[in-house]
Amino acid sequence: MDERDITFNQSMPDENLTIQGEICYTPWAPASSPWAPTGYSVLYTTIKEPMNLALAKEQKVIDGLSAEHLLRRNLDAQSMLDLERLLTQFPNSAIEFSSYSCAVGDLDRNTIFWEVRNY
Repeated sequence: MDERDITFNQSMPDENLTIQGEICYTPWAPASSPWAPTGYSVLYTTIKEPMNLALAKEQKVIDGLSAEHLLRRNLDAQSMLDLERLLTQFPNSAIEFSSYSCAVGDLDRNTIFWEVRNY
C-alpha cells in the first residue's frame, strides 16, 4: 500500500455534544440587553449529529443577554475567552462552533471553533 493512500480521521464525540451553531453580529438585537451594544445572535441546534444535518432538523435563534447566558452555560471559561477574542478580532464575521460536555482537542477546552467567515 502506498503512503498516499492512507488517511486518518478522528471524529468528534457527537454523543457528548451540547450545542452547535454559529454566532454573528445582528443589528436588531434587543436594546434592553447588556449584550445589545455588540448585537450578537446565536443560531444553534442541540441535535447530536453533524451540524448541517442537525440544523436541517432544528434551528433555534437567540440573541442579546439570552444568547450570552446560553453560551456561558455551554462553553467552559477558557472557550468563552477564546470566543470573546474571536468576536473582538472578527466583529462582523460568523463564527461556527461545537460545544461538548467533555474536553476536546489539544487545548483542554470543551468547544471547537470550526470556522470564522464573512458573508
